[in-house]
Amino acid sequence: MIQRKRLRMEQSGKQHGKQQRKRRRLGRLAAALGLILSMALIGAMLSACNGSTNDAATTATTATTAATTTAAGADAATTQAAETTPAAAEAAATTAANAPPPQEEGFAEYDGVSNFVITEEPSTVTLFYPFGANGAPTPDMPVWQKSAELTNVTMENVANPSIADDAQSMSTMLASGTLPDIIWGYKENLRPLISQGAFMPLNDLIDQYAPNVKRFLSEYPDALASGTGPDGQLYYIGGTLGGEAGQALPSMAYFIRQDWLDKLGLPIPTTFQQFKDTLYAFRNDDPNSNGEKDEIPYLNRQSGIWGILPLFGAHNNTTYLGDDGQIHHEAITETYKEALRELAVWYKDGIIDPEIWTRGGQARQELFGNDTGGSTIDWVTSTGAINTNPDILAQVPDINLVGFLPPADVNGRVWMYYTREALHAYAWGISKDCADPVKVMRYMDFWFSEPGHLLQAFGIEGVDYTLVNGEPELTDEAKNKPESYPVYSRTIGIFEIGKEGSMESEITTMNDSSREAFELYLNSDCLVPPLPALTFTEDEDEARNRINEELGPYVDEYQQKIVLGAEDIDASWDQYVSGLESIGVNELTSIWNDAYQRYVATIG
Repeated sequence: MIQRKRLRMEQSGKQHGKQQRKRRRLGRLAAALGLILSMALIGAMLSACNGSTNDAATTATTATTAATTTAAGADAATTQAAETTPAAAEAAATTAANAPPPQEEGFAEYDGVSNFVITEEPSTVTLFYPFGANGAPTPDMPVWQKSAELTNVTMENVANPSIADDAQSMSTMLASGTLPDIIWGYKENLRPLISQGAFMPLNDLIDQYAPNVKRFLSEYPDALASGTGPDGQLYYIGGTLGGEAGQALPSMAYFIRQDWLDKLGLPIPTTFQQFKDTLYAFRNDDPNSNGEKDEIPYLNRQSGIWGILPLFGAHNNTTYLGDDGQIHHEAITETYKEALRELAVWYKDGIIDPEIWTRGGQARQELFGNDTGGSTIDWVTSTGAINTNPDILAQVPDINLVGFLPPADVNGRVWMYYTREALHAYAWGISKDCADPVKVMRYMDFWFSEPGHLLQAFGIEGVDYTLVNGEPELTDEAKNKPESYPVYSRTIGIFEIGKEGSMESEITTMNDSSREAFELYLNSDCLVPPLPALTFTEDEDEARNRINEELGPYVDEYQQKIVLGAEDIDASWDQYVSGLESIGVNELTSIWNDAYQRYVATIG
């Protein structure tokens, strides 16, 4: 649990009001005393016209002393107002009432710690956040209503709700001619906007007006680097999923049928050879007890064999950061070649789903649901939920899918390549058309404050969570929503904006199988940090897009040919590598290395 100190917003507001009233009362008294002093001085000047210089000086000195004494006494009386008699208080009030009206004190500025009101009058901030598959924030959602109450600033989402595709929605917004105050998006999609001049630099604004963002960036240097353009200026601010800076978090895990292991008397595999032997036992020894050889030992609902490539020491089939501090491309390595060679044998022997490239997103539901699936590598929360899925339990009541740590690979290394960084993949920045960047900067800063964090991590206090010993805990009503808490959280306004997230709400809403797998990985030392979000120049982005447009399909096509047995790997490998080089794989890795070195320079 992340220890949090409870903020008493109502008490803070009352105290702020008392202080404002006290300052106004002092202002009125000061004005009255100023009048007394002025009258005394005028009297002294008139005496100087009618009498001696010494008499005038004496009169002025006496008047000044009297006024000063009166001021000191009035100040002391005001300080002790609560302890004085009613008559004295009434006299002070009468004096103040007869004084000239003072100039009203200026609006108390937002400080991000105890005062979260950003503007004196209600105002609006416009936001572009597309209405994609997971929805988008709207001002009527409880979290955003509460933020408007605390800041006096209402968010207006200007994205077109009828456009579900994020890229199309952004293109429509950019073509409109006027940019909103804040542009949100996937970092990869925001990078080109830097070179197009859509964002304003945030460095000075953060330094002067955003204490919470400033703290966050100092604690998470990766966040600073991921939002920094090639020119060294910061243009957008991301957020975290929870966890510490630089920490890799679980996303996917290995899952296996414990009920099948029990039937065959097998342990959880911990080495490459044990895992291989277990998969072959699943295929050959009829663990579903139906008398047919219909078991599919390894499946994946996301097309291809990428999931088990790390068992052979390979980093998928794309770019990765090597131990030498340089970025390489796996699809051109001997390690990748040997992985394809072995996986072609596994496919031929029926260890891999014969439809692994075509079965699609329902593979997990289908194959575990008909009791033919044996193991997979997939997202922790949704895969662990298989054990409590009523549709699957109706067909396979004894299913017991458990998460386990990756078996040691062919080189003896235990590592999980498919992880997520503490930072999430989205960010937001202030557009060049923003008319009041100070207000908008403070608004973005609010979401990194204590009340902003609690709103975006847990929802509304008393409804979605309560504070127990200073720690937020989701209410049973929130955790047990029929649509699931992750779905419910979006309906109340929790989204991946610039904020400090919390893993607590994620872990709390998992079922036992998912939670055990998540914590098993979280507490291990096998998680490999993913490549950080890098920024590229406009020329680099153009080159990357050009190369990847041809490189990706070329690599996927060759992979399928080898694994499906359509080509011999020894006879075709050299030609395949030549093709990669002619497409530009070496240029691509050079671009990635240039960007990575800029990232290293940014974080120091």
